[in-house]
Amino acid sequence: MEIFKLRNIPNALGVLRVLLCIPIIIFVIRGNAFHIVSIICFIIAGLTDFADGLVARRVNQGESTLGEQIDSIADMVLVATGIFALMPAMTRYVNAEGVQSGLWNWLFYLYAAAISYRMISVIIGVIKFKSSVMLHTYSLKALGWLLFSVPIVFFFAVVVANINPLIVNFFALFVAISVFIIVSEEIAIVLLLIKPSRNIKSIFGIRKENAKIREELAQKQET
Repeated sequence: MEIFKLRNIPNALGVLRVLLCIPIIIFVIRGNAFHIVSIICFIIAGLTDFADGLVARRVNQGESTLGEQIDSIADMVLVATGIFALMPAMTRYVNAEGVQSGLWNWLFYLYAAAISYRMISVIIGVIKFKSSVMLHTYSLKALGWLLFSVPIVFFFAVVVANINPLIVNFFALFVAISVFIIVSEEIAIVLLLIKPSRNIKSIFGIRKENAKIREELAQKQET
């Protein structure tokens, strides 16, 4: 059957990433966000992000427009789960343990502001190209892994090893600042690109990518 074709595996992994976020949210709602099952689901969900791209590049016809859309949506769902579900749970856990660290109380708002900042890139893409532009730059990929690592580091360092949350706190702050820096690059790329391109890997590839786009447009006009 068509649904069991190898080229559909990356899409299935993207869907699985979304489904794995459901039990995490349920555990958060029940007040047990850092249950081992919740963390395992979060880790597996993160690994599917690595696996679907790996499989897509190696399977014939594994890369597709639908697959890219599913991957982008799944990434956003996973990041949103980490920030809007697990981040507040971290603050509640620290406060429940009686640790006086004011930074945890507003770190969530910093992350929410950082993610909202990325919406500027989406809005610019919609205005400029009449569609959202989902880039896959090296820095955005690295940022995804950094965001993914924050709840994992918190769980093993604070919940399991009982390390002072202030140490993890500064790591989380570093990641939040990284969001603003990396998203600034994304905004600059969207502003400078002639047309949407998911092939560009960094702002340093703008000139080469625009030259390639101009060449393709010229060839189309000739034909």
